[in-house]
Amino acid sequence: MRRTVVAALTAAAIAVPALTTAAFASAPPAAVASQHSSHGTKNKAAKFTASGQVTAVDATSVTLYVRSGTKNVRKQTITVSVADDASVRVNGRRGTVADIAAGYKIDLTGRSTADGWIASRVAASGKVKVKPTPSVKPTPSVKPSPSVEPSPSVEPEHSDEPETEHSSEPSDD
Repeated sequence: MRRTVVAALTAAAIAVPALTTAAFASAPPAAVASQHSSHGTKNKAAKFTASGQVTAVDATSVTLYVRSGTKNVRKQTITVSVADDASVRVNGRRGTVADIAAGYKIDLTGRSTADGWIASRVAASGKVKVKPTPSVKPTPSVKPSPSVEPSPSVEPEHSDEPETEHSSEPSDD
């Protein structure tokens, strides 16, 4: 009896996988493709996370140097598009991509597609560093133009004659 049970189990172990393979081989290709997509192994974007420092921002995307994150983005500078329905937090408050500035620390979560990275969650923190604008430099002071030197004043000529004093009193002569 033991031999019969062992033979039956061996036959079942060989027959079941063979029948399953034959069933997949005879199934139409669409059925096989739908089974793969139902398992989630194909046609699904890979998730990613990234933490780093913002280097540039435009209306719908953020460029950052990734210090840590998933293996495919670590130690790189990447540009991430921010989805329209993404959760964006700036300094702990709800915000927009326009609220983020270069130099901010940032954490992103999203998915990687053939077109690039798309963020679904963004958390940024930092302070806007206001660069001091150069103060207005004083223009060089106006230098006086070379002025005309005063001409020597006209002085009376000296004569060799003794000067006579005129007095208002009558003289005795």
